[in-house]
Amino acid sequence: MAASFLQDVHALTEDTARPHHYCRLRIHQTRNCTSIRCFTGRRIAEVQLKAIAFDVGHTLIDERIDAASFVEPVQLMPHVLDVLPQIDLPMAAWSNTGSAREAEVRRLLRAAGIGQFFQWVITSIDAGSRKPNREFFRFALENCGFSPHDVLFVGNQLNTDICGGSQYGIRTVWISGAPHRSPDETMTRADIIPDFEIPSLAGLPGLLQTIRRNELAKSKD
Repeated sequence: MAASFLQDVHALTEDTARPHHYCRLRIHQTRNCTSIRCFTGRRIAEVQLKAIAFDVGHTLIDERIDAASFVEPVQLMPHVLDVLPQIDLPMAAWSNTGSAREAEVRRLLRAAGIGQFFQWVITSIDAGSRKPNREFFRFALENCGFSPHDVLFVGNQLNTDICGGSQYGIRTVWISGAPHRSPDETMTRADIIPDFEIPSLAGLPGLLQTIRRNELAKSKD
């Protein structure tokens, strides 16, 4: 995979005074989002990835499609069908929806040919809160059975996916390419910095390999 796909914006920094530990700190504040990321003194085994969560609209499926009233065929975003089968971790879909609940989003994912990949589907209607609100991410993690450091969250919007995930302590991947841009976006990278950035989903398998290599190397230090 091309190196340009693997942009680790905030790499783990080894705490050399304490082998097998790491420390990362980031504090970034804007009018709408405060992101504080600090993990100190945890063994690397405690922070290995256990699941991948995806936003739905304009990350997996064209956001103009309404899960509550869609008509087939369903338009997927680039590389979705190529990438999802390559991921060997459990996957979740975390979606802001207008009125659709889990069953309707699952029906949409099945119609798109990707329903089989998602063990969990979380909607803002079921959560009673929308991304980037903390309550959405609390509900999503609780229902998926994970802690924030267990999950890598992949999304296309800085103002909802990346801001919300970051402020809850979840590692984030921003899909920054032009096909994934949304008219609802209100932030830029001057406002919030993702942990990782890839131009399209095609870069995700290589990014996961890089993350795992880093985790393995640190566990052997």
